[in-house]
Amino acid sequence: MTDTLERLAQARPAQTTAGTLLYTGGGSEVTAVKNALITNNDPLMGAFLTMSIGSDLTDMAKRVLSSYYVAPGDTVYLPLDLILGNSETLYARQSCMIDPTQMTVAAAVAATSAASATTIVTASWTEAVGDQFLMTVAWRSGTETISSFTDTHTGVTWTLLQGPVTNAAATAKMAQYTAESTGTTNATTTVTFSGAVTSSISIDKITALTSYIEDTTGTNGETGWRALGTTEAPSGTTPLLVASEMGASVHYGVHHPTVTEAHTAMTGWTEVDDIATNGGSLATAILMAPAAWSRPTIATGTTAYQGFFAEMLNTKRSLVVSLDGVVVT
Repeated sequence: MTDTLERLAQARPAQTTAGTLLYTGGGSEVTAVKNALITNNDPLMGAFLTMSIGSDLTDMAKRVLSSYYVAPGDTVYLPLDLILGNSETLYARQSCMIDPTQMTVAAAVAATSAASATTIVTASWTEAVGDQFLMTVAWRSGTETISSFTDTHTGVTWTLLQGPVTNAAATAKMAQYTAESTGTTNATTTVTFSGAVTSSISIDKITALTSYIEDTTGTNGETGWRALGTTEAPSGTTPLLVASEMGASVHYGVHHPTVTEAHTAMTGWTEVDDIATNGGSLATAILMAPAAWSRPTIATGTTAYQGFFAEMLNTKRSLVVSLDGVVVT
């Protein structure tokens, strides 16, 4: 039997929802994780670390740390005394703060709608190198789905972030996709459906992040966004829309499928898009200081509607985590 204290792992966790695998215990061994040393290498911005036993970082019952704050330029020593066995794992992710004034978010494309058609096409829009995009697509139909995208912007490949979700009360669907540009092409974006639908698109972008990018942005900008979830409400109710983590800023999209209602952004939020969609409406808004909000609600008026929340993250990974412990064999 050996029980020598040793370095178990050292990693710079990702900002993605899945996080990064820090350590896997042996199937025939027992590991006592004694402590964690967390260093923030950024001299100006704080960061938050979440760590969990197992790969599901959203399971609060398995979290070891929840958005643990590490000040800029600081190193924190945390005693843990965790016992891992039977190939149990430790996962972690980080969220790095950013000065909201350094992030510019705007409507990249004039929001577009189409009635009873198999395709919807935006106006031509020009990308810039390093821009990250969030596209919200809403459509009213029975069983129709999104079948393909046609987009010749350089580097732009639309990747599903969350959804599609069906609003049963209004037979409406909604989905969000991310992309990242690598050029300066001027072109249109086309979404093709499996059948004729009434649809709408809103494309929002993140810019001015170049000086903050330390990590790669993953597949089509995936590390720049974190899905926070969806909500659906019948007519006359006010659903709860809640962010689960600290991010650089928060984006929401709301689809009113059956009534064209003017959208009023919640207190503290800035509206990006608000369009009529052939009998419905689609709106998006952003909040640049997420620490200032908790459990917001939206009055629905007279229609059942859907809502999506997503965090917009800078892609910096300033935290380094070292784990020390004892492996008993």
